[in-house]
Amino acid sequence: MKKQTKLTISLLLLGALSAAGCAHDKTTASPKEEKSEPVALDVEKPSPKSDKDKLEEEHKNLKLLETKRHTEELEKIEAAKKQAAEEAEIQRQEELAAQREAERQAEEARQQEQAKTAESANSSASSANRSDAAQAQEPAADLPENDGYGYAERKKWHDDQVEWGIKQGYIDPEDAP
Repeated sequence: MKKQTKLTISLLLLGALSAAGCAHDKTTASPKEEKSEPVALDVEKPSPKSDKDKLEEEHKNLKLLETKRHTEELEKIEAAKKQAAEEAEIQRQEELAAQREAERQAEEARQQEQAKTAESANSSASSANRSDAAQAQEPAADLPENDGYGYAERKKWHDDQVEWGIKQGYIDPEDAP
């Protein structure tokens, strides 16, 4: 194919030179004989692609495009997964921090309650120590209604328990306090 192209170009040039030479020769009486060597040009003419080659190239391009799109979709999915995992981790950390704070507050409240209980136990123990040890404990009926320790609630609870015990048959009504 290459040789044909070079030969064709050489012939065209030869024809063009001959025609140019003949035009000069018309003015003179005798034709000049010029020796011209064929000039070979390295011009490659692109070969026309067959329909099959075109289809194959188009198919190849479509495959590349499809692969590129698929890769981009996978990258988007991976990025979304990564973002979701990061958000889940942040949420888990926030929940853990809230749980720790709640535990800390509960522990603080428990310690305060223990301190109050210990303080009231100490004050009741010191008042009991001050009272005469030989003196008998006062009966419940003689205790004040509001002694600061929920006497009324305890008394009501006790009375309810006695009533329930009588109804169930555990306590004889004659022996009930």
